[in-house]
Amino acid sequence: MSRATEDNVGAVGPGPREGDWPAGTRARFEKTLPSFVSRPFASTPPVRFAHLVLGEFSQGPVEDVELEVAGAVIKASLAKHIRGYVLTSGTLCPAVVFDWLCSQLPPAMRTTMLSSIACAVEAIVHREASTVASDGSQAGGPPDSSATLGTDGRGASTTPTVDL
Repeated sequence: MSRATEDNVGAVGPGPREGDWPAGTRARFEKTLPSFVSRPFASTPPVRFAHLVLGEFSQGPVEDVELEVAGAVIKASLAKHIRGYVLTSGTLCPAVVFDWLCSQLPPAMRTTMLSSIACAVEAIVHREASTVASDGSQAGGPPDSSATLGTDGRGASTTPTVDL
């Protein structure tokens, strides 16, 4: 099996290639997205995330985006299982998410949209992380372990005892 065939095994479309990015452009989007906990954002399904990206991309309602572009991005989002919890892990960068979202677009469209879509992904995730940080909590994150375990955080028990 040739290298080109191996790269496309299981692919949904022609697939992105690093060569799609103009020289020096991808590096701007290689910085890892922030890690945070947000149950509402983590539960964002693929179609909703695709709509958020398309809305950010078009700076308006999703209905204003070309049908071909919107359809390809939504299909790719579903095929690649891009959900909110995948984006909160702190292990992905906007360039990778762009590659996934735009994997079904024709190469010419992919090349012209790459920085706009990558910026949209970056803006959405950073905005959500900032919202969580400004709330001063982990937006529905796990409860404080010292409260549930009955310790003072150093391992000393705070649970009252009753002598019988």
